[in-house]
Amino acid sequence: MAIIIPFANSKGGQGKTLFSTLVSLEMANRKTRTALVEYEAGEGSPLATMVKDVEAKNGPDHFPECWHYYDFRQYYGNTAELIRQVETLRRDPDLDVILIDSPGIIDLNIGALFQSSDLVVVPVKSASQDRWKTVEFLMSLMRFDITVRVLYTDQPTGALASGTAVDAMKDFKEWEEKHDIPFFKASMAHRHGAYPSAFTNGATPEKLTERPSASLRQAQKELDILVDELVAIVSADEEAREEEMA
Repeated sequence: MAIIIPFANSKGGQGKTLFSTLVSLEMANRKTRTALVEYEAGEGSPLATMVKDVEAKNGPDHFPECWHYYDFRQYYGNTAELIRQVETLRRDPDLDVILIDSPGIIDLNIGALFQSSDLVVVPVKSASQDRWKTVEFLMSLMRFDITVRVLYTDQPTGALASGTAVDAMKDFKEWEEKHDIPFFKASMAHRHGAYPSAFTNGATPEKLTERPSASLRQAQKELDILVDELVAIVSADEEAREEEMA
């Protein structure tokens, strides 16, 4: 069955849509049969808009052959039906992994979806209000038996990697470690020009142009590290489950 990885955070603007999309595209570029599930309220979904615009401009063949987009917005507010649809996808023999741009609201149904997932990725930015709102979200996840990993989506670097910004991130990491919540070694460090541009064009950074800039190459390197780590984590979990069943 396919692996399920939701990207989730009740605090908006942390990179759920951006990085679930880019990770799904990179996996498909690696010939992993990948589904990206859209679960966003309203007509103005950035993901749905991107897919529509890119296909109108470049045709449906623009996206990798192994990449599949599923618009499940009609199930918003009906998480029980969402779970049924995701489980149907999970049993699809032509899929290897399902990434979900998940709703931020945690109810029992979404908790059940997370519990049936292989890994929940929680993206977070470095600003104080983002970190501590994310702490509240992580505490709500602790009610469930869920494998969680935090992804830093704008780790302070260079001139910003000093003073209060670094101290605050250090405090946040200490909180994670205290509560046994691991974080990715990969961090998507201040590449907001490269990543949104890639997203808007429905491509990974290295696929945007034949001659990628230094910023695009660095963004691709960060994305490669993240996907490598995701694959390793899920593979290790699968091996552990197989050993338990043996």
